[in-house]
Amino acid sequence: MSKRFPINRIASTFLYKGVEYPMTITFSDYVEEDITWLSIFFNARAYYKAGLRCLEPKKLGNGGIESLTLPSIVTYLFSIELFLKSLYLIEQPKLKRGHKVVDLYEKLSTDVQIDIKERFEIIYKQLHKELLFAKDVIEKSTLQDDNGDSLKQRHLDALNFVLNISFSGFLEAINDFFVTVRYDFEKSNNILYMDSLIWILATVLYEILQEKFENHIRAENPLA
Repeated sequence: MSKRFPINRIASTFLYKGVEYPMTITFSDYVEEDITWLSIFFNARAYYKAGLRCLEPKKLGNGGIESLTLPSIVTYLFSIELFLKSLYLIEQPKLKRGHKVVDLYEKLSTDVQIDIKERFEIIYKQLHKELLFAKDVIEKSTLQDDNGDSLKQRHLDALNFVLNISFSGFLEAINDFFVTVRYDFEKSNNILYMDSLIWILATVLYEILQEKFENHIRAENPLA
């Protein structure tokens, strides 16, 4: 078992344009001398929660609403990678390296793969109805971008892709996303409507590992 020792938290403030902002630097509640599934899970969970917070709407001074969709996708994708590595380390003694989602998923035991897939498909079926409604709305619209070009077909193509995708097809589609989607300005990925599926997978993995973490705590403290 790896040894644990606490790390101090530094709390302070900084001044920017006349406004005082809180600043708290928290390295960790503890540091593991060895990499464990728990240490990776805690790291992954932080990125997952960061993705949720990116999507919290913020009111702007001009009356608009801002949410940070692309940063949320990137942090969800990173959490997915780390969640998969955490699950792998529960079953195997040595950490699996790499960013590719398919490789990490296929290294898991069959039982864990089936659990992930079944949970994903339960939530996806609920989303499927919402996507069909969105498709109906778009088909009746006259979407155009600033240059006068039609956006309708672009949205319909993306929706049809998501509506007809299999679980394995989805994993293939996001296999390199963590590396490439960060550079959205290069337009190398079509992420329209994929963000919901990415959130589903991140949430499924979070729930599986949260359950394992709670079971671990009960096993260590049976009288708690």
